[in-house]
Amino acid sequence: MTDLVEIKTPDWLPAAVLAMANFLVGMAPDLPADTEAVLTRLLIDERMKGVWQELGKHKREGAPTAERFYKAALPAAVQSWAGLAEAWRGRATDYRALGDEATATRYEDYAVAAEARQASHPPQPLNEEEQRGMVLAMVFTLAVSSYLGGLEMVSRTALQRHTDDLRGRGQGLVADALEDQTKNPESAKFIVNRKRSDPRINAFVEGMAKEMRTMFGQDMPGVIATITNVAFDRSDYDRDRIRALLKARC
Repeated sequence: MTDLVEIKTPDWLPAAVLAMANFLVGMAPDLPADTEAVLTRLLIDERMKGVWQELGKHKREGAPTAERFYKAALPAAVQSWAGLAEAWRGRATDYRALGDEATATRYEDYAVAAEARQASHPPQPLNEEEQRGMVLAMVFTLAVSSYLGGLEMVSRTALQRHTDDLRGRGQGLVADALEDQTKNPESAKFIVNRKRSDPRINAFVEGMAKEMRTMFGQDMPGVIATITNVAFDRSDYDRDRIRALLKARC
């Protein structure tokens, strides 16, 4: 992939988002064409300008104080490169338990890169603007990783068939690991009685909503709608459609 710094980026793109994009590309320079395309869309698509403006608001219109419109909480994984490395190692462990060694190795490589970054850039206290930039960079990273993860909603019937098949092929430990993951309340949201519309987009929306609730305390359906349209190169998702998908979780 062409180094992202060589792509003509719009002046409204937050510097922290561009820096994170370059870091991600630096860890995996030989990106497939579809991966390069989604990264580029999330960086330069004009619709993303509204996302960064919305999440970057500092105060309510007409408010007499400088209170932030959204009080964002930085996840532990992005408060330091060491925290990010730990989170990626956790992902590697999960994928390895599920028998996906290739993906596990990729996350291990990410963790090593993050640890190297920690060694060369000792942590410094972040001021308010730097914290806000880190939050925007985290939203970008979550959108990229959720898209590349390729998660799909799965029906209970299909999941049972899959675990039965794994056991039939002598992969009982993998089947056990999969069933253990489905007992997690957050993972359970990706299991439905029946699939609705596009299972990959549905999973993307659910995953982004989970992270938005963690950081902002709310689902942020309007923001998710825009990110979904940009990531998947569409224009048919709006706030109401996202709300309907999240409402139909069971």
